Amino acid sequence: MKTSKTNGILAFLLVAFIHTSSFAQKNVLFKAKFLPDKTYTTEIVNDMKMEMNFDVDSAKRKQMLDGGVKLPMHIDMLQEMSISTKTGALTADKRVPLTISYNKMGMTIKMQGKETKQPDQFVGMKIKAYATADGKLEVDTIEGNITAEVKATMVKMISQMLKSVQFPDKTMKIGDTFTQEMPMVVPAGATAMNLIIKVNYTLKEIIGKQAMFDYTQNISLNLATSHDNSSAAGSGTGTMKYSISEQYITDTTSDLKMKLSITTAGTNMKIDVLAKSTIKAKIL
Repeated sequence: MKTSKTNGILAFLLVAFIHTSSFAQKNVLFKAKFLPDKTYTTEIVNDMKMEMNFDVDSAKRKQMLDGGVKLPMHIDMLQEMSISTKTGALTADKRVPLTISYNKMGMTIKMQGKETKQPDQFVGMKIKAYATADGKLEVDTIEGNITAEVKATMVKMISQMLKSVQFPDKTMKIGDTFTQEMPMVVPAGATAMNLIIKVNYTLKEIIGKQAMFDYTQNISLNLATSHDNSSAAGSGTGTMKYSISEQYITDTTSDLKMKLSITTAGTNMKIDVLAKSTIKAKIL
């Protein structure tokens, strides 16, 4: 009896191993998209620590020191977001209607030891949109007591939501890589610094219906829009988990270090940035 039971367990494990191994060797086509009649919950945490300073002989540095500001200036920013997205039935033109609700968007800023909390401008806001068959988001309406400026920002953010990771149009197997470039804007006083983040993804493993990626990030200045004497350099690493059955990214982590040197109004400002972020999604 024991031998029979043991053989049964071994047979089960062997079948499971063969199934997993054969699945892992298959080429998989990755696409991030919203599926009909689903509820997606997303939790986002961005933790950024900055150290800001000015050239030793600059008038701005002297002005700030005379005003009692300690340099280098330390700034910590913690952003926490909770978003729910509910999708409806597929329309005749193959679009997926969806409603995005902002349950929480809090930001805490700690500067020179003084902590302040930003008001939540997005609480209660709902966005009606459509996800198209080619992976784009079309915003229909935005409900909530918010300004036109905030609405415009949200439209831009939502329209780029599914473009955060652009998978290749061909299948991938373990060890395959793909590269993507994304713009990033860093405010700098009355102006802004336009950067380019180059991300290189590698498919590390497939376990069951989950695919795991590692990625590296490299940051450089966007020369087309750069200011004279400004510079930027940075690098980082991250991980990403993709649900093959749900066709959606469910877990992302990122660690990023940047060094920025920005010249504005004749003043050279140096900023060191350490940023960590996590994004966790559930599909119901």
